[in-house]
Amino acid sequence: MNSKGSLSLIMTKGSLDAFYACLVLASTAVAMDKEVRVFCAGNSIKCLYKDLSALRLNPIENEGMVMRLPFGPKWLKKVDWNAVLPRFVWLLPGARYLATTFFRKALQAKNQPSIVEMRDICLELGVQFTVCSMTLDLTGQDKEYLIDSIEVAGAASYFADSMPSQSLYL
Repeated sequence: MNSKGSLSLIMTKGSLDAFYACLVLASTAVAMDKEVRVFCAGNSIKCLYKDLSALRLNPIENEGMVMRLPFGPKWLKKVDWNAVLPRFVWLLPGARYLATTFFRKALQAKNQPSIVEMRDICLELGVQFTVCSMTLDLTGQDKEYLIDSIEVAGAASYFADSMPSQSLYL
């Protein structure tokens, strides 16, 4: 462990917004000279797929998510659609795809990196990603679909090997 500390992030949610937030924290911490490890279990292993095009927002799971249109007149861009629309709308076919498209367009409009670029930045900066071996076994996932630079470990091994100072993000 380096003298500036370490950060251990644990992900269980496999949504675009949860992973993007995790990557922002990870890239910030590593830029501040912290050692960073991310453990992905449960649905979050989707975040370690080589192809992230199927990763979606999940507004039904995150009631506090602010969802605004990245285009249109100012008054329309100020509307928080997650607050004004009934919750069931996000269960309709195509609603998550539309929300995800708007999120990706908002990133572009604000000149922010895409989810793939953000993950690549983290990998280049030395963030270590670990996938849960039990999750791989239970879901029948094949490691060949995951990015090359990850470790596979069980939760007990991960905690035994992880740094002494930890912050958890679930």
